[in-house]
Amino acid sequence: MELVKITDLTVQLGITSRTLRYYEQMGLVRSERLQFEKYRFYDKENIERIKQILVLRKMQIPVRDIVRIYESHDTTVLVDSFIDRINAIDHEIDALHELKRIINRFTQTMMEKGIKHISALPLLYEKLEKQLDMQQNPNNEEEYSFQRLSELSDQVSKPPDLSIVDLPPMRMLSSKMKGTDTSDVDGFWDWLGKNRITFGTPGSHQLFEYQDERTQTIILHSIDKDFVNDSPYLDDEFDGGLFAVGSVYVDEDIASFHRKMIKSFDHNPYYEVDYRHGGALRHESLVESVISPDSLRERINVFLPVKRRLPDTNQLDLNEQVQGISPDEIEQANPVLFESSIPLTEITPVNEPHYKVLETGEAEFIGWIAARKLSTNVSVRIPFRVDIEFKADRESERFGYGSDEGSIRIYHGNNLFAINMENKADSRLSKEALCFHQPIVGNYCCYPELGRINYNEYNTLTWIIGEKHFAVVMNGEVRYCGVNFPYMASDLYLQKPETILIGSDGQGTKYFKSIKVSQLKTTPKIRIKRGEQQWLDFYR
Repeated sequence: MELVKITDLTVQLGITSRTLRYYEQMGLVRSERLQFEKYRFYDKENIERIKQILVLRKMQIPVRDIVRIYESHDTTVLVDSFIDRINAIDHEIDALHELKRIINRFTQTMMEKGIKHISALPLLYEKLEKQLDMQQNPNNEEEYSFQRLSELSDQVSKPPDLSIVDLPPMRMLSSKMKGTDTSDVDGFWDWLGKNRITFGTPGSHQLFEYQDERTQTIILHSIDKDFVNDSPYLDDEFDGGLFAVGSVYVDEDIASFHRKMIKSFDHNPYYEVDYRHGGALRHESLVESVISPDSLRERINVFLPVKRRLPDTNQLDLNEQVQGISPDEIEQANPVLFESSIPLTEITPVNEPHYKVLETGEAEFIGWIAARKLSTNVSVRIPFRVDIEFKADRESERFGYGSDEGSIRIYHGNNLFAINMENKADSRLSKEALCFHQPIVGNYCCYPELGRINYNEYNTLTWIIGEKHFAVVMNGEVRYCGVNFPYMASDLYLQKPETILIGSDGQGTKYFKSIKVSQLKTTPKIRIKRGEQQWLDFYR
């Protein structure tokens, strides 16, 4: 079998190794890494596939459509993609022809009126518009308003080229004055300079500006967490999060560019603009100066808050369960990449729960309320596994303030995974439920009786949030095992690591003997079969 090294293939085809790795990440092609070789190699069939992909990309067929083309079993998706592209080209051609007519009309009117100075341009536009009105469109030409001209300009301009970034939480100093809601931009710059605070460099994500609902310009500058704010300006705790980022020159129509950014997410299958319930953006769009490739034109990045687009949960079957599977089978299908046994002395209490390591080596914990938790200080991404050996003291439970006594809860980001939930003072009403948020999708699921524990003795609990199985094992018994959940089809290696927290609720005392957090192995999604012959040979 003849193999070609990735470095040689990039020269032959005129593409970068990064592009090849991207195609492989998307599951379009597959490479091999030979023993004792540090480079990837491609066989003949995958090289043919790459050539086909390059032809489709030259036709400006999006990669997401190319994935669908190769996943289909006939030419229907290919034909649909070509028709969509033809329609888009026709739409652009029509807009260009109309724009050309407007420019021609302006040129003719300038020559007829003998206009030679730019200051006459507004007057020229008014005369042209009145002339078109008086003629009442004898040649079926459209009346050209400034609004129509703007629409045409948007149609013929390219859609914004956006990236998605995850900005970290930061403590920021704002240009808003303390005691008022007024922004003092000039005074803010002066204060930074007088106090020798180094301005954030372009593109460093340290210095932003935005406009609030009063159209005030607000400056944000990152500061250290231990900064003593004796300035006249307000602190701003920036929560960070996902933002779509696009670049534009300041002499261009920034408002139009921002509208295009928002519109570009109308049909994006992966992300959407992040609005709050009231209709406002999660955070005002931010602007950051960047180093411009043109020394005569200033360039900025615009940051639009976005979030992952979740599937319609009403269309999801979240209850596809496997019966008769053993813990060993689940473990073998979801192997561990690395594990961390958490010393109980190194657990960090959050929000001041009762937590004490006893002379026996056990840890004693009372949560009181759900917000008081224990941090393992270990961060993992999906897929992961958590093993806990715990005991719950029945006699100490009081069910005060609506507490949910007896539960053992695990938190990973915004997701909750819990056993022995929804219990009441009247045991006849207690559900002893197994409850969880489905990862990524976020549905809250609850299964009565599956979360039952043995009181006053140690229990073993394992949560496996895996690529193949979503499973809960209690005292060696598989309580729940789900497969084919939507999150399992995601590229999990792109997920953000989150710290594992442990908690409970109510006054009941819990004891921990051991806690272990494991990162499970992740496999990039491969969407093609090795050696599969493809029908797309027309490029030859």
